[in-house]
Amino acid sequence: MWKLKVLILILVVYGSSDAFFFDRATTSPLKNVHGAHECDGKTYDDDLYVCCNYELYEKNPHSKCCYGEMIDTRLHFCVFGKFAKPSSNCNGNYYDEESQFCCAGKIHDIDDDWKCCSGVLYNTNMHTCTFYGNVVLKNS
Repeated sequence: MWKLKVLILILVVYGSSDAFFFDRATTSPLKNVHGAHECDGKTYDDDLYVCCNYELYEKNPHSKCCYGEMIDTRLHFCVFGKFAKPSSNCNGNYYDEESQFCCAGKIHDIDDDWKCCSGVLYNTNMHTCTFYGNVVLKNS
């Protein structure tokens, strides 16, 4: 009985031409539905599926569409349109390891003049990092 009340409420709120119902097994529209989504011409239920690069994937708590590619969020992160590894975490922020690095909890752009030594950012023109991880002045 409650399903009938919900159906009537949906029809009253949205109008009969806007109400939708899905066959959750096939995701084919059974009636004209409010809030339906389309993926490359296929109607789908976004509670069950994700559209990524015009393809449907079953929703999974560990999956995400990252710029047109489905990724496993337990293994990768989506950063700047690329997949980042969990090691690309700098103080809670993820970064692109190809163009950035983390030092002292901050993200820096890769630059030949700047490096990180045991968590200390230093200028390679003036300093060097010792075998023991200490930053020292270069010999003049």
